[in-house]
Amino acid sequence: MLEVHCTGSPFEIGLEHGAKATAQIRSTIAFYADLFRKKCSLSWQAACLEAKKFAPHIHRHYPHLETEMRGIAEGAGVTYEEILALNVRSELFFGAAVDGCTSLSWKTDKASFVAQNWDWMVEQKENLVCLQIEQTGKPVIQMLTEAGMIGKIGLNSAGLGLCVNAIRCAGSDPYRTPIHIMWRIVLECTSIASAVRAIQAHGCAGACHMLIADPSGSIGVEVTHRTISSLEPDAKGRIFHSNHMLRKHPGTEMLWVDDSLTRVGRIRQLADQQQREITKESIQALLCDEENYPCSINRAQEGESDAASVFSISMNLTTAEARVLVGRPSSPEKVFTLRPRAINKL
Repeated sequence: MLEVHCTGSPFEIGLEHGAKATAQIRSTIAFYADLFRKKCSLSWQAACLEAKKFAPHIHRHYPHLETEMRGIAEGAGVTYEEILALNVRSELFFGAAVDGCTSLSWKTDKASFVAQNWDWMVEQKENLVCLQIEQTGKPVIQMLTEAGMIGKIGLNSAGLGLCVNAIRCAGSDPYRTPIHIMWRIVLECTSIASAVRAIQAHGCAGACHMLIADPSGSIGVEVTHRTISSLEPDAKGRIFHSNHMLRKHPGTEMLWVDDSLTRVGRIRQLADQQQREITKESIQALLCDEENYPCSINRAQEGESDAASVFSISMNLTTAEARVLVGRPSSPEKVFTLRPRAINKL
């Protein structure tokens, strides 16, 4: 996985991302151009045109991120509209395609943890990048994302971590914040409370679940283009989620992911059976489960499953570090650690 360290002004951050990940960004564009055509009968040119509907909201409320995306475009030698389309790809799919994922958080008397598998098509694995972003006046961010996208899964130097679950839900709203942009905004926050305020300020343009944790614990935030609803930890300090809503969201049309209910029930069952000390390693071991293979927590792209567990991440927010397994967690191709200012191989 390519590691890119970005620092400086928003444009400089984007320029470095674009210049160092040019090959991966161009490959990501090709991947999504093909996926839009197959899933939505939408050409890449049409997708870029649709993406422009979200540009005024981003310009008004997040000008630093607009500038960063323009820097990515210049660094990679592509258009701003193409980078914008990547960053609003979830809204453009209108529920026709969705990342899988199983996530959990767990607050013990010793530490606060959050973890997940990110399930997506294995063809996109080669285009993942590990970004470290240093911005003046904001926490250092380390995240795993698709090249050209400015927000996804990771943690920051303030000890705030984010895991995400995509949700199939019809509709989007260009007057709210695209979910990949919101994920970046959350990672710029210093606490659960400030992250929730940021979400509530402008809402989200599409549907997802955000599992946000810091040393004090965690909260789940389910959003659609019309609603926001929160999930509190259970009596044991845990939250479990997959790819369907656990709260009611009136006025929205959810599109079911058949194995989602099975996975969220299974991860809870495994956690209830846990006998080992709770650590980021023992939590990540739960994500290796293969019951209901290939549509298991540890997913494989074969048979009825069109995606696999592309990476697994487990974070300890008390120490502000994370363990990343690239590939299916039962047979990782690479293992490394994220910390606030350095990426160190185990």
